[in-house]
Amino acid sequence: MLYADREAQERFRNNPVYEAELAGLSKDDRQALMKMDWAGFELACRSFERKRKARAGQPRRNGLRFFVRTLRRVFGLD
Repeated sequence: MLYADREAQERFRNNPVYEAELAGLSKDDRQALMKMDWAGFELACRSFERKRKARAGQPRRNGLRFFVRTLRRVFGLD
């Protein structure tokens, strides 16, 4: 994931079109990168970094248990 990998972020910042080609994006998608919100990209990268650091050392969530609890809450089954 681009937001989670500092090296990938750096490569993408330096040459976004080339990295998009490597990722298999279409020509139209690569052209859309030219209009990318770079400030938003940087903000998202910092946000993911903070979340990773905050969760470091914490036990991982049981994905299935979390999913079931969420469904129960959404459908009022608690």
